[in-house]
Amino acid sequence: MKTPATASRFEHALGRARRLVIKIGSNQLTDPETGRARDSVFEVIAEDIAALRETGKAVVLVSSGAVALGRLRLGLPLSRTLSLPEKQAAAAVGQLLLTEAWSRAFARSGVLTAQTLLSPGDTETGQRRDNARNTLACLLDMGVLPIVNENDTVATEELRYGDNDRLAARIAPLLPACGLVLLSDVDGLYSADPVLDPDAQPIDQIEDIFALDPALAGRPRAGSPGTGGMASKIAAARLAAAHACWTVIARASDRPLRAGSAARLTFIGARQNETAS
Repeated sequence: MKTPATASRFEHALGRARRLVIKIGSNQLTDPETGRARDSVFEVIAEDIAALRETGKAVVLVSSGAVALGRLRLGLPLSRTLSLPEKQAAAAVGQLLLTEAWSRAFARSGVLTAQTLLSPGDTETGQRRDNARNTLACLLDMGVLPIVNENDTVATEELRYGDNDRLAARIAPLLPACGLVLLSDVDGLYSADPVLDPDAQPIDQIEDIFALDPALAGRPRAGSPGTGGMASKIAAARLAAAHACWTVIARASDRPLRAGSAARLTFIGARQNETAS
């Protein structure tokens, strides 16, 4: 459960926010054992985002899952690491499947979606950054929900965001957004990995993410289809905080975006007050 103070702070910040970036990863959208899409997860996340939009909020969704879905369609075994060309091919096939899955899920609420694929230069440099900002702004003005993913078909290990947590944090100042919600398979930060350490204690709020002990980040779990982990979420929260954007880390299955949710989560403050943006 959220502590009353954390619940109140998140609900207040969420209520005041006009623009939000929400990120969900492969671990939540696909079954790690079969690689198949979890349709029910797509549906409940779409339902909760649609409800936020009904209150007048502009939302950008950053979604992983293309490589995982494409891998299954291409028959590439889950038991081995993909080569870079195989990963790029899986992304090319899977991005269409991912877009279709979100389109179906949001159609239930009458929300029109758009695919937006970005590479690092699109959020970091001059004209390309302006183009990305203008496209996202235009889509939001038209009432369209942008669904963003890294352009893995051309990404290399040397030239990529690394994970969608950091991509989401880079998008937040483009809008600009004052809130970043990272939906995970863990209900926030702990003093240690709760899967490995039964004595791990939850961390409900962090005022200064830059003072956080890096050891708390841990390492990504083996066998996961995702590329992130708590280290990437902490890095994303630091990027967001530097641009006056608060971050929430929560478990997707707890539906923390839903009004009145009692889910536990970690709220990470921005360097400035949680102002409406």
